[in-house]
Amino acid sequence: MTVKTNGPLTFGLDIGIASVGWAVLGPNRIVDMGVRCFDAAEDKEGKPHNQTRRGARVARNRYHQRTWRLKGLIRVFRNVGLLSNEEIKQLFSANPKKGGPSLVTPRQLRAEGLARLLNPQEWAQVIYHIVKHRGFKFFSKTEDPRLSDAEDDAPSTNKSPEQKEREGLRDGLKYTGSLLQIYPQFKTVGHAAFHLSTALQDGDGIYRDPDGKRLETRDCEEFQNSYRNKGQSYRHAFHRDDLIAELNKLFDIQHYKGHLHTKFALPDGIERLSEVTISSESRPVPPTFRDQVFAYLELQHPPITSNQMDALIGYCELESESRNGRGNAKRRAAKHRFSNERATWLQTLNNLRIKRNGKPDDQLAPDERAQLIDLPYTQAKVTFKQAREILREAFGFPAHWREASFTKVSYRSNRKSDGSWISVVAADDTRTSLGKYGQEDVRKKANKKLKERLEASTMTFAELRQLFELNVNADLKLTHFCSERRFKSDTPPLHLPSAYAAGAVSRLLFTMPAAR
Repeated sequence: MTVKTNGPLTFGLDIGIASVGWAVLGPNRIVDMGVRCFDAAEDKEGKPHNQTRRGARVARNRYHQRTWRLKGLIRVFRNVGLLSNEEIKQLFSANPKKGGPSLVTPRQLRAEGLARLLNPQEWAQVIYHIVKHRGFKFFSKTEDPRLSDAEDDAPSTNKSPEQKEREGLRDGLKYTGSLLQIYPQFKTVGHAAFHLSTALQDGDGIYRDPDGKRLETRDCEEFQNSYRNKGQSYRHAFHRDDLIAELNKLFDIQHYKGHLHTKFALPDGIERLSEVTISSESRPVPPTFRDQVFAYLELQHPPITSNQMDALIGYCELESESRNGRGNAKRRAAKHRFSNERATWLQTLNNLRIKRNGKPDDQLAPDERAQLIDLPYTQAKVTFKQAREILREAFGFPAHWREASFTKVSYRSNRKSDGSWISVVAADDTRTSLGKYGQEDVRKKANKKLKERLEASTMTFAELRQLFELNVNADLKLTHFCSERRFKSDTPPLHLPSAYAAGAVSRLLFTMPAAR
């Protein structure tokens, strides 16, 4: 079909994850519009299909970046003469040569390096171990779990795996960061962790350090049970700043004891890092052995550079040259920027509608709007309940939603399928929902039959008691919405009023107290 139009056409697309809406606009009319729906690229739990592939790609990139850092560090060891090729193979190869000298653990060397001069092989082991296991570093305050001191009021069963992981990491970093305050006799976190993991009990069963000072039993047992994190636990997670402080102290002590490879200047022509990128900032690296080691320790590319981020931000159409002719278009505001958040809040407030006593939707009055306009800046979370309470205190706003309801809120109760809309009340006035009453196999079958009967016909209280195998001494109390009805016999039937649809079963609450 050919559509004749006078003037240019404007095509609009609203692209979503499960549909694409489209419209064609003429100069003064809508030419056509429609929507194309398709299956969303998500599983039953709402996770994108590419989440597993994306997670594996991130893990590969992280592994390749760490491998590149460690290989560069080993090349520095070789180029400055700290280790030979044979020693490198013996120390860092996955399959070291059999019959070689037994090696002391790097954790023990990190503790001994604070008191004695390490030989080149031991010094290389210490540096390599800290650079490899360099701890956690956060370049944004919103990412650092240590700064989120507020505890989540939600029970642990309702927390997502990401929340549980974040809280575990926060607790682990706070614990390891406080080791030097708990045990001031230790010089570094590695020093404390090593002695906690090797502490022995005296005759009284008390753990003590080499100087005889008492150590906490729980700390010693946890480090002796597992020095590293296991089973999704972050109890022994270290912050990178603590490890950097430890390596700095080791460098200072080894330099004081006369180790050559501390402030050693790299000769010309040796492969080295001239610049290092840490998050979104870059800085030059001096040509010394110590600076090169710390460069490989701190090197971390950001997920996205600032230039790439700017390229993803478009320009405001209202400020474009074609609109105002001035050509001073500005980039769009970030999502969590104050100006953008305030614009979103003002738009939400202006679009808020109230239905008063069943009358058509009405906007907020100017004084009501002025009362709520600063609400997001005084509350951590804004809810319609808070808005109702503020308006009620200031202007006598109705307290019940039947007299005044916000159109953005649904006041219908969600239907529950676990039987929690019926409660059994025992003689001591303890209540148990039918969703948790009795044996599981009997409960599920009885609850299913109950809903089928109530949706199709009626059921007497005697039948209800028999269906759920309740105590014969039970009496019944029926509460319909807010009004309570009591029955002294089992003759009155339970039924749904004809004015309610089958889906309104969840809005009826039946309770059954002790018999009279």
